[in-house]
Amino acid sequence: MPNLVNNQYGELTVLRADGRTKHGHLQWLCSCSCGATKTIVGWSLTSGGTRSCGCKHAEHLAETRRKQAEAGIKRKAASGWKLG
Repeated sequence: MPNLVNNQYGELTVLRADGRTKHGHLQWLCSCSCGATKTIVGWSLTSGGTRSCGCKHAEHLAETRRKQAEAGIKRKAASGWKLG
């Protein structure tokens, strides 16, 4: 795997190599935009599987729930349901 130091993946910036997993995969110490550091497997960074330390999970979940609620209201309105 190429050197990922100083590369940015989503909210993460790679600081340095940080050993290997028990299966031999390279791990990288990353700094998140929120200030946290986390060790992440290289293939997860390069594939886009990991884009933050986890700090964005709550924001993503809230956005998903908001979109689902809006879609539900639109479905109900289309079927003749009235608000209030």
